Amino acid sequence: MTPALSVIYYSNNRVPAALQRFCLAKLRAAVPGELICIVRPGAASHRALYRQILEGLSTATGRIVALAEHDVLYPAGYFEALIDAAPAGIVYNTNVYRLNRYGYFRSDNPHLLSNCGAPRPALRRAIRQKLAEGEIPEFAEPDPDAEFRSPHPTIDIRHSQNFTGPRRPDNRHYQKSITYWGPHTQYSRLLS
Repeated sequence: MTPALSVIYYSNNRVPAALQRFCLAKLRAAVPGELICIVRPGAASHRALYRQILEGLSTATGRIVALAEHDVLYPAGYFEALIDAAPAGIVYNTNVYRLNRYGYFRSDNPHLLSNCGAPRPALRRAIRQKLAEGEIPEFAEPDPDAEFRSPHPTIDIRHSQNFTGPRRPDNRHYQKSITYWGPHTQYSRLLS
């Protein structure tokens, strides 16, 4: 019997080790299906990232595939909401917070590769198209077909080794605590 979900966890190991271990442990607890880990230490590039995803897709058996990054926290219920939305095509979760040492904050761009999922053939096509765009595509994420909102937010952790850097909110507004995840200080220790 084909599982409903395969989750492809990708990492280039350019993340604080304690943070990576913590995020992976949370991910394992949240995944209600197959978890495929593709870890390739090295330079951060879109081409390397897409190759990791395609490698994971080559072994995935789930009808639906979700992408998961090494520095993102995934809550309970996230993957079930993605499974429900994914028949629409390439879908993105819009219930996303970012976190840095100052606190939690929202982003103007909720379409993150780390919050993407789709039926396996659709995701494979989309990633191959992104790979064909060259080294620096305009956007790393495939175009969306739909959005969904997970019951609790995912947390994209911003640190000095992020592919896109340690971003801050444009309005400089931080929240010190959010429902489900609690005070940001419990994660700050993982950023160094």
